Amino acid sequence: MQHTLTFTHNQKKYISKTWDFEAFCRIHEIHIKKETESLGRICGGAVDYLFEGTEATQDILDAAVADKMRMCREVWKWYQEDINAVAKNAETPAADSKPEKN
Repeated sequence: MQHTLTFTHNQKKYISKTWDFEAFCRIHEIHIKKETESLGRICGGAVDYLFEGTEATQDILDAAVADKMRMCREVWKWYQEDINAVAKNAETPAADSKPEKN
């Protein structure tokens, strides 16, 4: 499933690029280093990245504080889903893999 963010500012709707590996990495780098516990600081860079190249300029994103926090919560959920999927796949051996022989 492809995820995008949306918000409305001054009666104009803005749509982000699709959630991708780069956005995931921007969150993961900060989360792993445990630099902060602030969700806005952990996910804000990923939200900004997802709107790069769209009509939503940094000024608009910075002015839409409540929307940006909501979007941070959304991308945090997507990040957690991806982390859980990776962990689940790591626990389940691939169907075509053969058990090791001793």
